[in-house]
Amino acid sequence: MMMRTIRILGVLCFTAVALNNVEAAKRPELSGVLAISSGDAVFMLDPTTGSVRDVETGPVGFLFPAPAGVLFAPDLIHGNTTVIDVRHGRVSGVLPGVTLPRFGPWNDRYLIVAGALTIVSYPERAPIFRMEGDFKRPWQVEIGRPMGGSLLILERDPNGADGSVISAVDLGSREVVGRRGFEEDLLRFTIVSEVGLMAVADATKGVIRLLDPATFLDVAELVVDGGVADVISLTGKKDLFAVGSAAKVFHWHLKSTDEGLTAEADEAVEIPGAGVRMVLSRAGDALAVVTDKGHVVVIDPKRAEVIGSWDTGATPRDLVWFDLSQRGPVLPSWSDGGGGGPEEVDLSSGTK
Repeated sequence: MMMRTIRILGVLCFTAVALNNVEAAKRPELSGVLAISSGDAVFMLDPTTGSVRDVETGPVGFLFPAPAGVLFAPDLIHGNTTVIDVRHGRVSGVLPGVTLPRFGPWNDRYLIVAGALTIVSYPERAPIFRMEGDFKRPWQVEIGRPMGGSLLILERDPNGADGSVISAVDLGSREVVGRRGFEEDLLRFTIVSEVGLMAVADATKGVIRLLDPATFLDVAELVVDGGVADVISLTGKKDLFAVGSAAKVFHWHLKSTDEGLTAEADEAVEIPGAGVRMVLSRAGDALAVVTDKGHVVVIDPKRAEVIGSWDTGATPRDLVWFDLSQRGPVLPSWSDGGGGGPEEVDLSSGTK
């Protein structure tokens, strides 16, 4: 009788282990490095091992990932830019001046928005193209093809004063094709491409504003308990996530119907503090949040569950999920065509 009981328990234990292995196999792989700017340092967290290391950079706000394991950390106070070798967790150099590179889909050139719009080669840092503009307070810049090859620019004052401006620039025609000013303080935005809308975190109203990305006109609003600090959407999905003062990650499923847009709220995921920034993994199947106290939480958005949590002890300014697998350029694509030069670069090209 005792032997029979032991055998049954053994089968049950084996079954439980097998089920756990199946569940684990379905969870997203936590590859890459999470980088957090805080104080005079950048903290780098390996979500696979949980190890944290930091490098001194001077006072840093936004972080700018570059191909081949490079991270730019501009110091606006002292007017220089620390270049970090993320793979080895060390400073590889300091550049004079403030460098704010946005790479988008390219790895042989980057874009800078600072008054004008400039395309610069990488790693040579040679000017390719300059478009005069009036982008005085760039806060968030997104490069991609959600609206036929346009660049979206959100301008706001760091203190949240004097309202906000959203602009769209067509990289093919090199013209501003849309622009709208807002009295409210807009913090972040994301494109929910599956429903063709732009979701914007409105700090003044404490809501997510859903805008038509062609006109920037309001379509609907989603109320966020405790206000909203950041908003993000899953790649190729109709899911929208938001964080704010409440210690939760909010989740909605958006759907376009004949009657209009519907937003079904899913169960919120609790986190240890107010959410400051959110980022997606390279595969778009894991969501990382950093709180005001420096906790980094990784969430499986499909299961609405926390799959990793660490305390960096750093008050965060920015968070990026760094993809170490992206290769750097061997030779700029504009230099191997046997003629022409940088001025003939097709800026609307989505891939190399």
